Amino acid sequence: MNAQDYKEIILNDLPNSLEEFISLRDRIAKTPEGGAAIFIIALKAFADKKDWGEKALVIAVDRYHLTKGNVYKGFDISISVKSFLKRTIDKQPYIPNSYFAGSSPENHYSVKPPYKLNFFTTKYTQAQSSGDKVKLMVECSGARPRPITLKKNNKGIYKAYEFSSLYVGVKAISQEVDDDL
Repeated sequence: MNAQDYKEIILNDLPNSLEEFISLRDRIAKTPEGGAAIFIIALKAFADKKDWGEKALVIAVDRYHLTKGNVYKGFDISISVKSFLKRTIDKQPYIPNSYFAGSSPENHYSVKPPYKLNFFTTKYTQAQSSGDKVKLMVECSGARPRPITLKKNNKGIYKAYEFSSLYVGVKAISQEVDDDL
């Protein structure tokens, strides 16, 4: 890995409610890595079918990807993003877990505390970053590292701006074949 700048986000617990999610966001999303971690946690809540998962996604993404709706404070995820998310996450609900250190296809992408997410930049991602936008790479146990671009809002919170690579397929869970022939 030709990493220029390597950062790790470590969490002892993951949020269990929207209130906990927002509190965590307010603490860690003041850095690009924290904003990326918040997006991955929102994606995990969505995949785990938490009652607040869709709201967390609205909170975690830049306004560019929002439309008027009734999910959270008058907003919803754009129809194109939501449609693609549902199709891919329904097929592979373990995709978000693949971004947590220690997960693997062999352990069915299981995650346990402490929860670690690893990010790095390269010369390429640094060249793609400017002003209030930062591009990072996210380590993935089921595929090569994936890019995410974050944009800082007027409150100083980094939100996911370009993230389509984070919810595409990863290596399938290893299945043991029961051969009783």
